[in-house]
This record gives sequence, C-alpha cells and structure tokens, in this order.
Amino acid sequence: MAEQHLDTDTTPELPTSRAPGYVIGAIFLLAGITLVVGSFGFPEAVGRSDPGPAFLPLVAGVGLIVCALAHLLRVPAPATADEQFPDRGALGRIAVAFVTMVAYAYLLRELGFILTTTLFMLVTLWLANARKPLLLVLLPLLIAVGLHFIFAETLHVPLPRGLVEGWLP
Repeated sequence: MAEQHLDTDTTPELPTSRAPGYVIGAIFLLAGITLVVGSFGFPEAVGRSDPGPAFLPLVAGVGLIVCALAHLLRVPAPATADEQFPDRGALGRIAVAFVTMVAYAYLLRELGFILTTTLFMLVTLWLANARKPLLLVLLPLLIAVGLHFIFAETLHVPLPRGLVEGWLP
C-alpha cells in the first residue's frame, strides 16, 4: 500500500500586502465620520455649562478620525509566520460584538436606555465567556439602572425612554 500524505497544516494564509491595514483604517475613519455627523442630530445643550448630549459622540468621533488617519499614514507591515491570528471562534465573537453595537445604536430609541443597555451588556458578557446566570442577569440590570440614575436623574442628561423607564418614578 502506498503511504498517503495528509496535509494537516491548518495555518491560515498570511496577508502579503498592507491592504488589510488600510481596510481597518478606513473602517475606523468611516466610524469616526459617522459619529461626528450623527452628533449633529442630538438636542441642543440645556445650559451654558452643559456640553449637551452631542459632546461625547463628537469627541469620540474626532478621536476615531485622528487615530484612523494616524493608522492610515503608518499601516503596519504584513504579519509574519510566527504571529498568531485569531481563530474562527474569536472572529465570530468579534463579528457578533460589532453587530451587537450596531443593534444597540438602532434599538436605543425604540426600547429605551435601560432595556437596550441591559441586553447589550448581557450579550457582551456572554461573548466574554461569563456563564453564571446570576452574573448574566443581575450585573447588566444593576449597571443599566445605575447609569440611568446617574445620568438621567442626577446629571439630568436626557436618555431615551422606553418600556422600563415608564415603570420608574
């Protein structure tokens, strides 16, 4: 019998160009531009000392744009064979995390701050391999309610109201 040679090397192909670095830089640049443009749709600031709800997305967007431009100006060289690439499971978790963030942004106005933030944190904890039911239920709920109290009640920052906020005093 002839000996069969099975190729068991499952190392992924390494990129031979800097194109992936440019794609990542472009994605972050678009995200920054989206944040800056989206911040113009927020309500006006309430008082002179109040930066308003548009301040944080505007600053984050400008920061993303600056970092993306810096990255695009100096894209790293292609990976070498000894560098570790994420496995398919890690790439899947990254994709789910990205989809979760986009869903959070779209569902925030529909479902309200507390419910959307609780669901977002539950999925994020699950992706981080938290599996204790008490942790998965209580921590997101306590943090969402706590953040709502700090921002909406104490600092008077208008947050989207939804189902749960209607039950609060």
